[in-house]
Amino acid sequence: MDVFADNIICYFDENNLRTIQIYGYSMGVYAAVHTALKFPQRISKIMTLASVFDWSPERSHNESAMLDPEKIQLKVPAFAENLKQQHGVENWKSLMVKTVAIMRALGEKHLIQSDFAAIACPVRIAAGDRGKMVSVESSLTVSKSIAQTSFLVIPETPHPFEQADLSRLAFGIVQYIM
Repeated sequence: MDVFADNIICYFDENNLRTIQIYGYSMGVYAAVHTALKFPQRISKIMTLASVFDWSPERSHNESAMLDPEKIQLKVPAFAENLKQQHGVENWKSLMVKTVAIMRALGEKHLIQSDFAAIACPVRIAAGDRGKMVSVESSLTVSKSIAQTSFLVIPETPHPFEQADLSRLAFGIVQYIM
């Protein structure tokens, strides 16, 4: 996640962006939070959606076990086809392998309560009410650790971004940034 944070700041610098608001989805929330912790003066607000905050070695092992490309292709061919269309026939398998490596690293070096308490900027944590991977309760628990936080439940929203109610999400984002 430190590499992601450095890449975000590099992008800021290349585009002459002094401070910015970040929206993070799923694992992108970890990149946003790490950036806010490493470069607090550069992030003015964070909004999140559907992030697992309670990574552990066991959870990362269990979640990453479901990302074996060969098993996906064999057991869930429609999902494999979707991944091929989204990421390219040549890329989707290596993307799964890289995602597994990130998930396992999150299990070994995950954010803890004191990390969330150290976030200096305002944060809005959003959770979909139909998420199976991320519960509203676990997101609410983390929100209570952050000094400047608000919490949003987005109705009829599961974890997969392509199934999210984008009009409700957009409303929540615009409401927060204004």
